Amino acid sequence: MRQVTSRLKHRVQLGAAIIASVSAVCIVSKVVTHAARPTPKPIPQVRYVPPPPPPPPVAPKVIVPPTITAPHLTAAFSAALHEGDLKAMDATYTDESSLDVALKAAAADGKRDVVKWVLDKGADVHAGELEVDAPLLQADAHPDVVKLLFDRGATEAELEAAVTAGAPNAVGRILAKDKKAARPTDGSTPLVDAINSGVASEENRRLVVEKLLAAGADPNEGDPLGASLGKCSDNADACLPITKLLLAKHPDVSGEAIGSVIDLGEGETRTKLLDTLLSGKLAPNATATALAHLDGENDAALMRRLTARGVAWTYHDGENDAIAPLVDAVEKQDVALVRLMLDAGAPADYHYKDGRCALGVAIDAATAQSGEVERIVELLVSRGANVNRRLPDGRPPLFAAAESGDVRVVKAIVNAGARVNERVLDETALDAAERNGNTQVARVLDGHGARRAPPRQDDSININDAAMGMRK
Repeated sequence: MRQVTSRLKHRVQLGAAIIASVSAVCIVSKVVTHAARPTPKPIPQVRYVPPPPPPPPVAPKVIVPPTITAPHLTAAFSAALHEGDLKAMDATYTDESSLDVALKAAAADGKRDVVKWVLDKGADVHAGELEVDAPLLQADAHPDVVKLLFDRGATEAELEAAVTAGAPNAVGRILAKDKKAARPTDGSTPLVDAINSGVASEENRRLVVEKLLAAGADPNEGDPLGASLGKCSDNADACLPITKLLLAKHPDVSGEAIGSVIDLGEGETRTKLLDTLLSGKLAPNATATALAHLDGENDAALMRRLTARGVAWTYHDGENDAIAPLVDAVEKQDVALVRLMLDAGAPADYHYKDGRCALGVAIDAATAQSGEVERIVELLVSRGANVNRRLPDGRPPLFAAAESGDVRVVKAIVNAGARVNERVLDETALDAAERNGNTQVARVLDGHGARRAPPRQDDSININDAAMGMRK
């Protein structure tokens, strides 16, 4: 028993020693591990710093050009110059830069002593001599001043500047040296420039035109007649003399020229000008072109005057330059003008090279209940327009009318003998009316024997063949 107790005691002591050893090892390992582990560094705190604001926009540097003061005359000096008071001019003259301006002003006044004074002070006789307001041209009505300028070395002006300035004496001198200048080959048109001058007086403009025509200027080059008539809206009495001068050279009176007079409106001015123009030589297409300017309700008398000179209703000058007055009237839907033209002999069924015809244009303009177009179509078919001749796009007139939906137009075409079952691809006029929802048109067509286009035979064969192939 003692032996057992002693052994047990030994075992307990041994276990306690083992436990104590293990505990000591654990404690030592923890201490060593803790000592070996580095102390963690604190995480630095990041502070948000907003980005700096963008720099303010830099305004572009504006370079202001230096102000250039145009040469001028002081009020006191200008008054002395125009009065011709040389003593006052001496007293008030201060600015040499105004001498060239003073020379032009003195030349226009025509005072030789004043011009001489300015030249003696140092004015440049060549300053601006190629311009419209050159001293020589300003002095055109004053021969003694012109002579003085030439004596001081002035050069003759160009014809273009002389005619624009309205300087008939300068024009005469230039043409006396070279008559060919009136008929330039460089594309310039001195005759038109003279007529269009905005600085010449009416009398000087007429004198310049007279000199140019006498020297052989072409009255057709650049349309001087049209330029002259363009002045008539301002003053008919002023434009008539030049117009008569031009007509005396037998130019071709264009339709545009006649049209510009028609556009002036009713009155004595228009009557005078038309009398003058229609007495001249008309261009081949003049009246046909002028008809486009008429209003059927108000211009019946003008229509008679123009057609009395003859109208080239089908005039064609080249491939793309056709005059089509009747088609133009139809496009304007001017029923009265269409009637006047048909009464005057316009062919109702003429087709132009591009395929246009009056009936086709009218149908294309048709909409349901379009009264003007309806009356125009009725007029055309009653005067012989062919209702079965196809339009440029291949549609018969009836087919096009059925698409438009205008019952009155469809009735007019059907009653004129249109073939109701003409086909366009796989449709008849009845198909076209139904496709566009024009029920009333469809009823009218059905009442005249129109039928839907039957399906193509080759299409049904293809369908049957396909069906047989599927059964196989």
